[in-house]
Amino acid sequence: MKYLKDYSQDNEDKRRCKEGSYFERQGNSDRDNRTDRKDSGRKEVKFSELARLLGEHGFRIVKEKGSIRYYGKSGWDKLVRVDFHGSKEVPTGTCYAILKAAGIKK
Repeated sequence: MKYLKDYSQDNEDKRRCKEGSYFERQGNSDRDNRTDRKDSGRKEVKFSELARLLGEHGFRIVKEKGSIRYYGKSGWDKLVRVDFHGSKEVPTGTCYAILKAAGIKK
């Protein structure tokens, strides 16, 4: 039967992928780079530090519902939403989005 594909190689690749040897065999170093992301020189900011930074720039809590806080200030049309989680670290993209919405240059 010529039209049937030999799946033995695909199964071998799946098995190696589960064992982790697939990445070494393929020369894919992407798996190794994942652990180095925290060592990129960025400072991790906590939610409490971010709230303090907003306060220093004139923002005050306008309303609060559960862990979600909305900050605003006079002369600024938009509200800045912060999902406040105290001493937990703010993800980098979230931090940049909050600072951008507040118009704060870092």
